[in-house]
Amino acid sequence: MNNQELFKEKTGMTFEAAFIKLNERLTNYLNKIVFDLESARDLSIDTFAKALDKIDTFNPEKAGFSTWLFTIGRNHTLYQINLSKRLNIVSFD
Repeated sequence: MNNQELFKEKTGMTFEAAFIKLNERLTNYLNKIVFDLESARDLSIDTFAKALDKIDTFNPEKAGFSTWLFTIGRNHTLYQINLSKRLNIVSFD
């Protein structure tokens, strides 16, 4: 079973439907962390890619999909901020 099929089985919706439903909310949430809409959009796309890649770890009995997705987004965003600080790269602010 590929990740797209597993995604639909675990979440009850296609990956595309989940993206359409949650991308704007996730982007707005991440924008509150980085204060840069373009970075938030990029981080949101990265988050969906990570979620699709790690869909086998999603357990609907532990949390809803959006909670799981937003946790991935927050953790990824904080990791990217810390990485940019360590490498002295352009910050998100």
